[in-house]
Amino acid sequence: MNRTGHFGIEPLLEEYLNPARASQYGLDVQKAIFEFIGKSRQMSEEAFSYFTDWFVFEYVMQNGMRVIESFARENPLNLPAEKIEMYRSVAKDNRYDFFEVTHAEKGFLRLVSMRDNETYDVLLQGKIHQAENRDVVICRIGKAGGLWYMLSDSLGLPNPSQKDREQMLAMFPVPSPKLTYEEIVAPEMANDFSLDVENLGEGQALVTGGDPHADDGCPICELTKKAKTEGRQPSMDELMRAFEEANSQGRDKK
Repeated sequence: MNRTGHFGIEPLLEEYLNPARASQYGLDVQKAIFEFIGKSRQMSEEAFSYFTDWFVFEYVMQNGMRVIESFARENPLNLPAEKIEMYRSVAKDNRYDFFEVTHAEKGFLRLVSMRDNETYDVLLQGKIHQAENRDVVICRIGKAGGLWYMLSDSLGLPNPSQKDREQMLAMFPVPSPKLTYEEIVAPEMANDFSLDVENLGEGQALVTGGDPHADDGCPICELTKKAKTEGRQPSMDELMRAFEEANSQGRDKK
């Protein structure tokens, strides 16, 4: 299996969440933020990876398309044809689900869906740093160029019990990163629990993260980084002002 190269959603985040593009996409981004966390809530650093996954693959834009579909059709970054074909492929063939690890190697996992027992050999691309057989991960995978890639950061449960497995499927009949954040991550944060050490049901929960370069050029993430250095979380007003300022800059350049 070819395990070289990187394929991910970073170019989409660079395009759609870049302040210089706010005059084009600002309304969609604002609407997506409201749908994901609500007007009165804050976009925490922990929420951001779940938001970007949901935004790219599940949010429906004003043009009636999902973000990844619109990106593949318009090719706003003028990517090579073969790269755009990979995005078209993954737009059609991706899956967010609970997967059991049945084989693990460096940079590679064999995952089996807990929902229908479908098996996938997946390139990790730095999204998971440790996993063992019988662990369960919640993540998005997508197929492009004949290979399956892990496309999102993942939430993991080391070797959960059968009771926990049944509870997962019952709680998430239609899994979504938005639901994962609302039902698992946010409640843990509200209780001041650390997801990498505290229990979830009878198993332990852990969060695995991707590469930091994925956030480059992203206004929301830049704002969360600034707020983190100040020991706080960005407010919705701050998020909205970032897009309003970018809109103003776009008009001034015309």
